[in-house]
Amino acid sequence: VIWDRITGDGTTAVTNVEDMDSQESEDINEVGAFREISTRFGTSVVRLGYKPEKMELVRYTLDDEQEKAYLFYQYNDELIKYSVYMNDTDSSFGQKELDKLLDEYEIENGKVKINVEEFSIKDSENKRFIAEFEYRDIHYQLKGAMIRSEFDEILKNLIFL
Repeated sequence: VIWDRITGDGTTAVTNVEDMDSQESEDINEVGAFREISTRFGTSVVRLGYKPEKMELVRYTLDDEQEKAYLFYQYNDELIKYSVYMNDTDSSFGQKELDKLLDEYEIENGKVKINVEEFSIKDSENKRFIAEFEYRDIHYQLKGAMIRSEFDEILKNLIFL
């Protein structure tokens, strides 16, 4: 099990000796995606340490020319987008703001301050959140519609390597 965890070989069942519960490790697609990002861009990037139940990586894209990575997670009926942008010469993320800004706040997770914007979604009860932060000259953005407490929990539990 230890060897499999070190080499990242597939999904490994981890047994906690104290309570003898068996748990699945991270999905191989997500591990592989972050491994490929690190290999292609030559640096480790901030990972999501917490994801709500039923939130899973469905696809990712890498843009070598612009040094960008996009990871797309399915969460209920929503698509959550996690963007990693290596190039610090133009750190702006272009996006349309069709929804109404409701709130702006900051989350501090012990490593970075994360700026968060909360938007109302036209003809919906749901809220859309956009979080942006920078760590080691890499720009990050997490964007999607979900419950605020779940979104904040993702941000509070980021893994900085």
